[in-house]
Amino acid sequence: MSIRERLELITPLLKPRLQPPARREDFSTTTSARNFPPISMVSPHFMQILGLPSDLASLLYRLEAAVSPVVESSAEPACINSPELILHRFQEQFYQWFPVLHPDFTIHFFETNAAGFPHSTKACLSLLVSSLASLGHGQLHRSNSDAAFSMLPIVIQECSVTSAQCLVLFSLYFASLLQPRQAYTYIRLAFLKIQPLVKSPYLTQEPSEITLTTRLYWTIYLMESEISMHLNLTSGRKLCCNNSTTIPLPTSAYMWDCAAGSNTPWRSSPFSGTPPSGQGYLANSHLATEIHLQLVLNNHTSPVAAAETSSTEANACSSSPLASLQDTLLFPHTASHATQFDHTHQISESPVCLAKYHLYEVSAYWPVIYRIILDGIADSELLPYGPLFFECVTSFLGAAQMAIAVCPAKTWFLCASMYTISMAAVRALEVSSLRLLAQSRFWGYLEAAVDAMRGPSELSPSIRYMRESLRERLDMLGVQRSV
Repeated sequence: MSIRERLELITPLLKPRLQPPARREDFSTTTSARNFPPISMVSPHFMQILGLPSDLASLLYRLEAAVSPVVESSAEPACINSPELILHRFQEQFYQWFPVLHPDFTIHFFETNAAGFPHSTKACLSLLVSSLASLGHGQLHRSNSDAAFSMLPIVIQECSVTSAQCLVLFSLYFASLLQPRQAYTYIRLAFLKIQPLVKSPYLTQEPSEITLTTRLYWTIYLMESEISMHLNLTSGRKLCCNNSTTIPLPTSAYMWDCAAGSNTPWRSSPFSGTPPSGQGYLANSHLATEIHLQLVLNNHTSPVAAAETSSTEANACSSSPLASLQDTLLFPHTASHATQFDHTHQISESPVCLAKYHLYEVSAYWPVIYRIILDGIADSELLPYGPLFFECVTSFLGAAQMAIAVCPAKTWFLCASMYTISMAAVRALEVSSLRLLAQSRFWGYLEAAVDAMRGPSELSPSIRYMRESLRERLDMLGVQRSV
């Protein structure tokens, strides 16, 4: 049975229960316009339902304030002995998820390396690529990152595509260090840089610039959306939604033209003028599909979207690429076979897209689980949706752990999402009628989520708080389970 068919069965079951029972009036005071809180840490009502501080998102934000940012330094950058290996590592860990570089970038990379990285935005971009490649392999070479930070004033002053690229990579650098506050600061700066460039009338004269700028725009949107899903931050979600009708999704992406694991120098630019067969289109499809999924998630997990979305925004989103993905993913019988196969293939091939898809599935079943939690019991009509909810949570937790392994820059977002979904599942398990429906392996997935956050918790105080909080609730639930 498709998700749409399941939702069509759920909707009429909830209609007679639009108001919470009288004994739970305390929860109804903050109920959103949709009569259920979205699965989001920035929703005070959702936090209250889970028995967590209503201002948890603000608490996590304050915890991250204690993290010291990288200190700028005037250290000289070290020449890169193996530029080919650096580029290959960067592609493997970052570029396939964040394709924001110009097709001529590798030429500039070799040139700036040979010239000793002169003070410029192009040199800063090359240094950031080198720093990220090192971080992706568990190394931190401060000389290159410090040299890149010393060029930050030039990046801020210059209004160009290259400066926007630098700010995106600065954000990725902090995201890889599990510092979401600093990552958000730089991605917001990148958003401010890209806005006038996207609206520039001169942009339409260069097709390659249009492609690059739109990839930058939507990558910035993704990164900003992921952080603001879990922290109380000003988001460009509304602006992006309104602009989605005029700013197209990227239609092509350039990939490294090298064999995996090859350390031999290239005789030509690793970027070709057209994407290599299959590989380039695969990366682009991942990006486009992830953008679609993030649009869907923002529409279903944002408290703002739940309570304040205007008709204008709704019309903008419905006419955006979001509508086509909803037809493909949620209403498969109305989509063409080719389109349906393409999205399904890209989701299954990308752990990040798979995790976001299952995250949406969980949010789709949440209204029923929320109603059962409020009632304390489940009638014969609602109870069958309990196993489906637990199944989606299991799928999400497994996919999220795979995504962390292949995309380290999204670790904080994925850990925060695992925590949010796991705590919602724990709250559901506290209802005896739902607890009986959870399979024994489900408990193992919750334990695995705690284990997956162990390493990141050593770097991030907010993840440490989430991990300890989840560990405590699972221990308490284990006692109830044994009784």
